[in-house]
Amino acid sequence: MWTLKSALLVDAGAILLLLGLVFRNYQAIVLALTLLSFVIIVGYKTVNVRLDAQRTISTEKSFEGSIVEVRLRIKNLGRKIEFLEIIDDVPPTMEIVDGSNYLLMTLARGEQFVMKYSFKCHLRGHYSLGPVRLRSRPLFGMFYNESTVDILSPITVLPRIDDLSGVQIKTKFPKIFPGALSVRQLGAGTEFYSIREYVRGDELKKVNWKAYARTGKMMVNEYDRENVSDVMIVLDSRETEGVGTRLENPLAHGARAAATLASYYLGRRDSVGVAVYTDTLRIVPIDAGSGRLFRLLDEIAAAEPRGNAPLNGVVDLLLPYISPNATVVVISTLNNDLTVREALRKLCAHHFDLIVLSPSQVDFERAAMEIAEDEMFRTLKLERTILLSEVRSYGARVIDWLPGTPMRRALTGLMS
Repeated sequence: MWTLKSALLVDAGAILLLLGLVFRNYQAIVLALTLLSFVIIVGYKTVNVRLDAQRTISTEKSFEGSIVEVRLRIKNLGRKIEFLEIIDDVPPTMEIVDGSNYLLMTLARGEQFVMKYSFKCHLRGHYSLGPVRLRSRPLFGMFYNESTVDILSPITVLPRIDDLSGVQIKTKFPKIFPGALSVRQLGAGTEFYSIREYVRGDELKKVNWKAYARTGKMMVNEYDRENVSDVMIVLDSRETEGVGTRLENPLAHGARAAATLASYYLGRRDSVGVAVYTDTLRIVPIDAGSGRLFRLLDEIAAAEPRGNAPLNGVVDLLLPYISPNATVVVISTLNNDLTVREALRKLCAHHFDLIVLSPSQVDFERAAMEIAEDEMFRTLKLERTILLSEVRSYGARVIDWLPGTPMRRALTGLMS
């Protein structure tokens, strides 16, 4: 392609040639032909780029805030390139923290070079690196060639999982299978509950020998029965959830909360499923297993703010996928949806253990607009408070999650 320099030289040569012919000035004609010949020769010598590119990344799955390292190997398969620009396209949500994805160099025939850089993942989602964009220019910079090498490297940024170690969220309706949740009933477990006298048939390993030495009576320890439960996490990903900045909005916080709760429940051997609704409903059915977490995180990472599906319709579609007495966690601002009350009342009527984790959209919107609280916002917060109080009256456990509140602190209301 032509550069400004080559265009100016051609224009100057054409003008000199025209003036030389008009005024019969042979010196101007010779100078014009020299300029035009120079441009033609340089254009003929312009190198067509023939490169091979191979990219390797340190991981295809990473979490928000993590660092990914990239190695891009470039090999010249054609003639020597005096001036070569290489740009490895990186999604705009990634921040280059080490090295550079832009390179300017000279590359001889058969020579290869390795470009190294690292970027930080700020926002969950499914992305791809590439393609590699190339631009070469000859020595005089008269022309340039642009081309791309279509190598794409998929990368998934999973939502951040907050630390909930030491937090114990009680479940109203645990299943009878042994698990990690203490239900304050006698049975097999590890947490001490009480002590009683020995009766025939008790296991000797449960005998409290210190109590026997002190009282002279055979005493045995009893423990809390530990059970598992079914959990369905429902994430609101409607368009209204994207209010705020790209990194600080209800959906971003809701996705991290969903990932954290999925990891927490799976960590205590519960069966967990995820449902994400926008204008459609995507469901990962309730199940357990060692590789279950990444299946759930992949679905949460794909959540984008769009659509406006009513929660009541979502609940109707979701009911066949939820087992009786399961725990249902709804993560939503509960905003701009006239069916919220009916939907949540329906979940409670089916005797689910309903938990509503509601990021405060009013506060996110005010923070994004950077304005002080006024009468309008106080009215909106009052309406929200009334709605949450009404949902609590259905029997649900409700958390009003304010921006900046850590996940651990927000969940303190569920620990009893």
